[in-house]
Amino acid sequence: MSKATCLTESSATNEIRTKGYFVEKNLLNSDEIKTIESLMPNLIEEDITRFGSNKYYSDHGIAINLMFRGDIFRQVMTKPKLIEVVDSIMGETSILNAYNAPSTPPGGSNSAKVIHTDCPPERVIPGFITNLNLVIAISPFTKDKGATFYYPGSQEMLSAPSEDDFYRQAEQVELEPGDAIFFNAHIWHAAGVNQTEKTRYGLGMNFIKSYMRQRFDFPRMTSPELEKRLTALERRLLGFNVRVPASLEEFYVEPEKRLYLAKQG
Repeated sequence: MSKATCLTESSATNEIRTKGYFVEKNLLNSDEIKTIESLMPNLIEEDITRFGSNKYYSDHGIAINLMFRGDIFRQVMTKPKLIEVVDSIMGETSILNAYNAPSTPPGGSNSAKVIHTDCPPERVIPGFITNLNLVIAISPFTKDKGATFYYPGSQEMLSAPSEDDFYRQAEQVELEPGDAIFFNAHIWHAAGVNQTEKTRYGLGMNFIKSYMRQRFDFPRMTSPELEKRLTALERRLLGFNVRVPASLEEFYVEPEKRLYLAKQG
């Protein structure tokens, strides 16, 4: 088991900037874990049923866009401890780029088993974090369940390490249900193989700067009914504060009514 412990915000920031990742223990409580775990199989099956016949569908085993799949997922993405770490690295106007639920089937792995980064190496800016990832364990992320390997300090490497170098240097970070790992999306990592008879479930989020483009147009995907219920923090994370006007009529309005609000970074 990794010896990572719950550290102060400044220690979390330092570890992410130097080592490339940081583990937060017990981000979720047992009730939250049970609720989310009970939802996972159906959510994944819903996506397969809806898109499985589409030849471009490449997300088998992953439930996509969880912010629209139940209140519990928005509650998780706005947890104070989570936001403290995100804001310390990405700033207080940062937004969500993606929010999904990956799974690893019994006796198998997923597309993350190859040594990779979650942001192209050519986008590396020395000393600057463009994307911050977060993975929360819903099932145990143990070695026999395929816990992910992370190569410490590799976030500014512009090409993939050899397998020998990677597995010699990498740490296989184990997580208990409810634990979370924050990591620079540029760090080189690889998922392990689930050698058990049970599916491994997790939550995954990617945070970006407010001026970067999201994977989906989340504000446009939000129903009017849901928009009325969103908190100020949820609106920020979904990108409501940095929308682009579609007409001059939308542009020439009072500052508080603008789609792209002031002081967004």
